[in-house]
Amino acid sequence: EPPPLGGDIGRATLFLTQAAPGQMLLAGTSSFRLDRLALYCGAQGYEEYCRQLGHSPSGGVEAFQDLMLDVILGSWEEPAPSNPEQRLPAVMDANRDRADAIFRDLMGQAGRVWGTLLAVRGFAAGESFVARNVGLRGHWQGSRRRLQLVFLDHDNLNLAPPDAEDYSLNKVFRNVYLDWKAILGGPLGGNNWLPESRLPLQRLIGIKGHLERIYGIHQEVAAQGEAGFDQALADAYRRTQQAVREDPALSDMFHPRFRRRLRQWDRTAREYLAVEGNPQALREWQERTRLRLRREGIKEDLVEEYVQRPAAGVAFVRRFAFLWEP
Repeated sequence: EPPPLGGDIGRATLFLTQAAPGQMLLAGTSSFRLDRLALYCGAQGYEEYCRQLGHSPSGGVEAFQDLMLDVILGSWEEPAPSNPEQRLPAVMDANRDRADAIFRDLMGQAGRVWGTLLAVRGFAAGESFVARNVGLRGHWQGSRRRLQLVFLDHDNLNLAPPDAEDYSLNKVFRNVYLDWKAILGGPLGGNNWLPESRLPLQRLIGIKGHLERIYGIHQEVAAQGEAGFDQALADAYRRTQQAVREDPALSDMFHPRFRRRLRQWDRTAREYLAVEGNPQALREWQERTRLRLRREGIKEDLVEEYVQRPAAGVAFVRRFAFLWEP
């Protein structure tokens, strides 16, 4: 029985005893999800769309393709007529510069979002970044229409509470690993990253892979997109950490000790890479690191996480080594 409260609080309490809260509704986020777009922009996209609705694909394919092109390009030059299965690839080829530019811009957007979250040791355990939870929509900037990634389903989004003085590297990087693979794709699970992982080995396409499929991206531009992602990631990472230190509007959200210890991981990862592969230097580094962290007042169990985590997650530490630089 709910407590006998009156007024708005009483009504809200009574409601919550009858209906458990579900996922919240985010207004203004209507968008095509990347996994659907990649499917519908394929050679059999219209047929697949009709199959899912239980309809027969009789007519309407051109209007459906126009809708897809409006979502992913906004405007385009129409090439010479071709059969429906070849039309979307033909339009992409005829608008290659625009498609490539949009891909690079979207990759930069993904980097900025993740860099901001990673800078404060936040994570979404992949949930906010998997293709089924990332949408694509256009919006106007003055007279220019720009495509934007929309990140949804944030029930796994985790940030340090205001009273947290430290962060657990084991907890953070088990989940950051999932964010990394949900964005850039690649092998997930098995023993390829986390020794303690119980995930079955699988390969994710990631945001990057889905965008490559949607825009028909070639290898050289794919590499440019990932380089742009890295640059945006680093810029957002550094700007966010600076703001946490200097901007009261943001710094007040975190405990003073948390803010002071925020870059302890960056130093630890950077110093680990300098001694990796040299057993004697590694042991000496471990002892120096333990002493440094103890002087900082970090709890003993967390000290060991700092010392052990770089080796356990060496693929991540190496891949994003540019983040750990001072």
